[in-house]
Amino acid sequence: MPEIVCPECGGKLQYWKEYLITKTQMILPDGSLRSSVKTSNPEIETMQGFECKRCGWVFNTVNEVNFDGVEHLMEWLVNHEGELKV
Repeated sequence: MPEIVCPECGGKLQYWKEYLITKTQMILPDGSLRSSVKTSNPEIETMQGFECKRCGWVFNTVNEVNFDGVEHLMEWLVNHEGELKV
């Protein structure tokens, strides 16, 4: 398997994943906001990917534009799915 580094500059990569949470706050009839805020449980989105800490190169798995040259990153993601804590 190829080394897991940035395909542009060889820098270190970090893995990232986006989550969606919703915060809601009631508006009272007089227009003021209720002080309590409800927060939903995080919903896991499919937006995830890799970013280079050196040059800023970013690959996200949602665009699925062109996996040429990054197939090994997708394989790494599948192989480490149970270990990812982000």
